[in-house]
Amino acid sequence: MNPEYQSILSVLKQERGIDFSGYRPGMIARRIALRMQAAGLSRVEDYCAHLRDNPGELERLLDCLTIKVSRFFRNPLVFEYLARHVLPRIIQDKSRGKDRSLRVWSAGCSLGEEAYSLAILLTEHLGKEDLSESPVIFGTDIDASALQEAEKGIYAAESLKEVKLGLIKRYFTPVGEQRLQTVQGSEDARFRISPEIRELVFFSVYDILAPETWAPPESVYGGFDLVSCRNVLIYFQAEQQQRVFAKLYKALASGGWLVLGESEAPPLEYEDRFVRHTDSCRIYRKR
Repeated sequence: MNPEYQSILSVLKQERGIDFSGYRPGMIARRIALRMQAAGLSRVEDYCAHLRDNPGELERLLDCLTIKVSRFFRNPLVFEYLARHVLPRIIQDKSRGKDRSLRVWSAGCSLGEEAYSLAILLTEHLGKEDLSESPVIFGTDIDASALQEAEKGIYAAESLKEVKLGLIKRYFTPVGEQRLQTVQGSEDARFRISPEIRELVFFSVYDILAPETWAPPESVYGGFDLVSCRNVLIYFQAEQQQRVFAKLYKALASGGWLVLGESEAPPLEYEDRFVRHTDSCRIYRKR
């Protein structure tokens, strides 16, 4: 990355408390260049001054650096495996112990679709089994504006295209005059997540690279039965990936489950601390 871009990262850290220095340099450089071009500025020092004087541009740059690519039940095979193999084992283990709570962390949850998808999956499974475990899902991201949208729980039809119609009928309400069928037929249709699901998810701003914590402060103590950290590690350099994985390992309860993105894997020093449970997706269990 162009060393001059460090001054831009310094502005972001100073103004928003987010340290992007551990992110992949090529990705950071490309996205800063896009915002500089959009602002009509070619000199880094001019863009730094522009950032300090224009809070709106600071937010646009943050939005560009924290690309929001998400939808409900993204990569359905992952959720199918969780539903068929992982959740039954978690429930079984819980039924044998004194702690009946289920704790889940969706790290890098962006606009909240993954966190809500996990809440729906748990609600469906617990309902079918008539069990009393109370799931709590923590959704975290560094982008406060994304989490504000997640709190609203309103989504465009595009986000629901991989959701089964039965789940849409049970857990989503059309906003306005459109009908449920418009999820397939209108890009303008919008749907609100049900209060039942909304109440299971707690959103908070959290920088997974923050050195002073190893789990979201709102979760108090970690101890997660399931952590989904998909397509987060790919943005970091090797040193920062190690730091993130140390957190994930510590945040997971004994025998807890970890879900990574399709192109992600535990660093070498953690390979023997996890067991991969399927070749079809990146799902691991802590030894």
